[in-house]
Formats: sequence, C-alpha cells, structure tokens
Amino acid sequence: MDKVFSREFLKNILLPTVILDKSSFCIVSASKSLYSLLGYSSQFIKGKTFLQFISEKYRQNFNNLVTKNSGTTVLELNTRDNRKVMVVAHFNRLNYRRKTYILIQLIAKNKEEIAGERRRKILRKIIYQDPLTRVLNYRILMKKVKEEFLATKDEKGILSLLLIDIDNFDFINHTLGLEEGDRVLKLVARTLIQNVRDKDLVGRWGEDSFLIILPQTDKKGAINLAHRILDALNSLRVGKEKSISITSTISVVSYPEDKCEDLGVFLDKAKSILNTAKEMGGNTVASANNISNAHYLHKLEKGKEYVSFQNQLQLLAKRLHSAIFETVLALSNAVKAKDYYTEKHSEITAYYAGLLAEELGLPPEEVEMIKIGAILHDIGKIGISDSILKKPGPLNEKEKALIRLHPEIGANIIKTMKFLRDVVPIILYHHERYDGKGNRWGIKGEEIPLGARIVSVIDVYHALISDRPYRKALSQEEAIRIIKEERGRKFDPEVVDAFLKILKREKSSIPV
Repeated sequence: MDKVFSREFLKNILLPTVILDKSSFCIVSASKSLYSLLGYSSQFIKGKTFLQFISEKYRQNFNNLVTKNSGTTVLELNTRDNRKVMVVAHFNRLNYRRKTYILIQLIAKNKEEIAGERRRKILRKIIYQDPLTRVLNYRILMKKVKEEFLATKDEKGILSLLLIDIDNFDFINHTLGLEEGDRVLKLVARTLIQNVRDKDLVGRWGEDSFLIILPQTDKKGAINLAHRILDALNSLRVGKEKSISITSTISVVSYPEDKCEDLGVFLDKAKSILNTAKEMGGNTVASANNISNAHYLHKLEKGKEYVSFQNQLQLLAKRLHSAIFETVLALSNAVKAKDYYTEKHSEITAYYAGLLAEELGLPPEEVEMIKIGAILHDIGKIGISDSILKKPGPLNEKEKALIRLHPEIGANIIKTMKFLRDVVPIILYHHERYDGKGNRWGIKGEEIPLGARIVSVIDVYHALISDRPYRKALSQEEAIRIIKEERGRKFDPEVVDAFLKILKREKSSIPV
C-alpha cells in the first residue's frame, strides 16, 4: 500500500486502527493510537501478523470475521507490558488500487463493559428474534412490514413480499418427531437467509411459514427469487436416511402492481394466493398473474365433472389432517407404480363413492373417510405378484385365491396407522356379499360397514365396463343389468338404488 495514502488515511483517525494484508493478515499500516494501545513502535509492529497480538482463545473470533465483508467481534490483545486489553473490533474491507485490505478499528473496553454489551446484544435478540429460527419474530416482522409498506407508498416506490409455507409440515412432525420438525424449521430459515440480500428481511409468519420483505423489488424480481428459494428448499433432505425432501409453496405479492393500497388487503392477498396454490397441490410459486389463469381455475372446478385422483386428494387436504393426506398420497402412488389399472380404478371408485355417500345423506366427515377408503381399497394389491395382476388370460384357482387375499393385505398395511383406522373396515370388507354367502368373515347385511357396501357396488361396476387383460369391457347397459341382478344378493339394495339414480342423473357412463 502506498505510504503517503496510508499515512494520510490514518493520521486523522483517533481510534486505534490497523490495516492488514487480506491474505497474510500482516500489518501494512496502523494509526498512532494503536501503537500507544499496544506499547510498541511502528517499526516493530509493521510486517508482523496481527494474530500474534491477539490472545489465543480469541483468535477464532478474528478468523470468523475476516472471511466476511464486515462485522464486529470482541478481541483480547496482548500489550508490550503483558497487560490484557479487551477491545471491540469493527472489521471492514478497504479497496485500494485493485487490491483488497482489511481495516480494523478498535474500541478499548473493560470486561464489565464487554459483558454489558453482550447482555444488551442478547436482550436485543430476545426482543427481535424468533428463538428457534433466529429470524425476526412475528411482532417485529409485522412492525417492519408496516414501516416498509407505508414508506414505499409515501415514496411512490416498489415493494414485494414472499409468503413461504412448508408443505405438509404436520406430517414431518408426526412421522419424524418434533425435534426433527424443529430442525427442518431452522434449516428452512437458514436457507431463506442465504438466498436474500442484506437489505431484505426474513421473519417467522406462523408455525410452519415465513415472510420475506423485499424493498425496491418488482414482481418479476420477486418471482425469480421465489423460484431460486423453491429450488434450494427442494434440494434439502431430512430424516435419518436423508430420504424426505422439503417442499414448499410460495406466494408473491407486489406493490403497486397488485393494486392494494391497504396493508391488510396486501397481506390478505398473499394469504389467499398461498391457500389457493396449496389447494392445487403446492410445491410451486404463485402470484395473482398465474393463480387466476384459466388452467388453474379449471383445476379447482368441482361440480359434476370428474375430478382426477391427484386433485381429489388435494381437495380433501383442505379439511383433513395433513399427515393423513401425505400418507394417502404416498400409498396411492405405490398402487400407481404397481398397476396403472388399479390406480385409475381407485381414483374413479373414490370419486363416485363420494357422490354415492352424499346421495345416501351421510355427514361430510364420513363422506371424506369413505373417499379415502375407496382410494385405498385395492392397496393390498401391492402384495400381489405382477405376473398375476397383469396376466393376459383368466386366472387359475390358486391365482384367484391369492387375489382374494388383497383386502386382508391392505387392511394389515393400513391398520398400523392410527389416524387411518376408520378406513380399515372398508378395505377389509369391500368384497363381502350382502347376503353373506361364502363370506370369509361371516358377516352379512348391515353388519358389513356402509363404506364397504358403497365401494363394493362401484368397484364391480367399473370393473365390468373396463377392458381387462383377459376380456373386453361390457357395455353400460349390460353392466347395469348385472348390478340389478345382484341387488339384495351381492349388493345392498339401498346402495344399488342410489347408485343407479346417480348414473341416470349424470346421463353418462363412469369414465373408463
């Protein structure tokens, strides 16, 4: 470094100040007040590494800060007369003639002052930070978002917010435990901080959600950042085997683009977009621009239109515990991987089971449980060999006997999950005859759970009108004739009548 520059730069600085070479940490220049503090001459100090003047137990503080652009730490310095001097050290980068140096300014303190400052720093953290994730707590976050929103309006500037919600966080807590859930929250918070600018603010919005305040950021920039964050979170793995990925849903709102002149309306819009995106499956970035897109609206239509398997699950997730949703989704995907017909058959059975349960006047919570039972009624087929499931011709007696085991296999899989215990009878008894003839479990009539009686009718009807490896599909008329013949024998008469009423009302066959 130029001697004239360093002398002129330091001569008017009253605080003890030192300039270090960035790579070697050797002292390039220092203020007179530093020489006085340490008791050494300039000739002795220059060229020495600054580390040799720092007490060994404080050197890690120094090492932690020199890799950053700036920061503050506490150091203990050794003087010529063997005194220990406590200092608060402020680090900054100094660029001169295309070379970077480290500039350190020191404020001498006694130990009581240092301890007091540490206590005040801890107190500030308690007041400002969420104790678990170390981001802004909700109270301070709301204060900051209000300040930024009002300032942006006054200055006619731009402001964006990202609302981030961890998908199915309850499932992580439920299956991995609360301790792992806390670790996930800390991991997510750290990832958010790593991906934002210094001027951006990250805070804890709710149990499993965060809010990022992006000053002077338009919607395009906010959406780009949201996608980077989504990718970063998707790359994280948790659990003992690091096999569970973290997915999240992020909503983006921007002022003035989203035309919200009131902070409450602005935040409500962020929440509304987030909730709509989560209903459609989550793990996405959503804004007012794409959430109102016709493709998204189409996904939300219910009515009489057939709802796909994935959408059916997402609609259930609005009202069911997310642990149930996540488990059903995982199990249904296992069926899909095993046999495409079984997956497609299950989704159609679930849809019409819901309609039939509603037609019979069952309460909403029972309707939903029957839907889940219908989705999972063939889950036991994951225990059946592919050579049997996909056999191109009729099954022999031994193969038929193995197929008949799938309700029991499925029930044994599901009964280990306490929160799905209500669907076990549907899975176990959905092949039982109403008249009790030949039933494995010795029950008949209304002893068979209503959910199983509902699934039984739709299960057989859809199988009849579907192409199978060993036969062609029957016509709707022929299938209805068979269902009517089995009314009161294989099937509950009341359930059959309600199902035929639905078919007549729909004026079309169940999709194959």
